[in-house]
Amino acid sequence: MAHSMQRTLKESISASAADPILRTVIKATDSEMNLPKRKHLEALLSFTHRQDVSMTEVIDGLFNRLEEGTWVVCMKMLYTIHRLLRDGHERFASALATRTALFSLHDFDDRKTPNGLIMSSFVRNYSSYLSEKVANIRLLGYDVCHVKGARQAVEFKSVAPPALFRNMESIQSLVECLLLNMRDIKDTRREEQFEVQVIAGDYRRNPLIQGAVQLLFQDTLRIFVCLNDGIVNILERYFKMQKKDAVDAFKIYDRFIEECKNMTSFFDYCKSVGVTDGRNIPDLLQAPTKLRPTLKDYIDNYGTKKGADGELDVKNAIQSS
Repeated sequence: MAHSMQRTLKESISASAADPILRTVIKATDSEMNLPKRKHLEALLSFTHRQDVSMTEVIDGLFNRLEEGTWVVCMKMLYTIHRLLRDGHERFASALATRTALFSLHDFDDRKTPNGLIMSSFVRNYSSYLSEKVANIRLLGYDVCHVKGARQAVEFKSVAPPALFRNMESIQSLVECLLLNMRDIKDTRREEQFEVQVIAGDYRRNPLIQGAVQLLFQDTLRIFVCLNDGIVNILERYFKMQKKDAVDAFKIYDRFIEECKNMTSFFDYCKSVGVTDGRNIPDLLQAPTKLRPTLKDYIDNYGTKKGADGELDVKNAIQSS
């Protein structure tokens, strides 16, 4: 089977030799059990910066690789798209965001290759997250995880409601989608335990899975920065909000506390498989859960002195964080 797949690859490269984009796409997403080679990724990244290259051609070339039907090729296609979103020119993300139908992999099953059915679960989950990521780009107009996205994401520190609420809910949905698709709840009667769905045996050391988890780890760090900035922004405005806005803000705050718990579990897993690159991981369990009763009191006693009494506590918590 391996020989047949290799022969098909060579034939594909030969057939597309006249088109450097398709040739590079095929080489980057071949059937070898390794991450795409650096030189092929760099070539594709350079295409995103060239005004004479159509992003439609790059995107179509990548999605056409799904026709191979194997989990390895699909994973390398998804990984490549993730890298282009993060490190490529913003025009690639903009072009991808114009497409409403993207990753039709919700029922993907690889029955051709060894362990294909097991690995297909990760492919489905990874594609689900990337679909949510593109939807988030469509809403915000930029990718918060892009290398240049940090400059645009400063708006989380200053934007006012209702745009603040809309943006926060969007990236909360994004990180919740990431964590939901990357965890396996072993026993709902006990505390939820994070686990990548394919960690059994040697699968947790598979280079394709590890490469994807590393990108997901980096995305989560960047999303947390935006979430944290947005929460501080909300807290600074909270005691001046009308009750309706305060209720919406409180729901966002509650979600943030739960997200911090789940992100901590994810980061612990990432450390265990060695994909954190020695980066400093914030102590998310220090999220100010103690402020929750104070924020709730403001809603329950809206318009009274008791409701406003907690403002100083919140200000002190922000300054000490």
